[in-house]
Amino acid sequence: MLALIPYVGLIMAIVLGVKGREWAWKNKRWDSVEHFNRVQRLWSIWGAILLLVPFTRGMLAAIFSPALESGL
Repeated sequence: MLALIPYVGLIMAIVLGVKGREWAWKNKRWDSVEHFNRVQRLWSIWGAILLLVPFTRGMLAAIFSPALESGL
């Protein structure tokens, strides 16, 4: 919910980006460092997917929507 407050969302994103892995390591019992890194890698992959898919769809819409409106 903090992300919906102007400027606070930006600050929280920066704080979580800097301290997020450290807090995740301290917050849960992990089987090993490898297990922790594997879970963090999966979170990173899903985060990239959730950012890239809408971005790609938006770019494709921006490219192809003028052609569709002109009747080509």
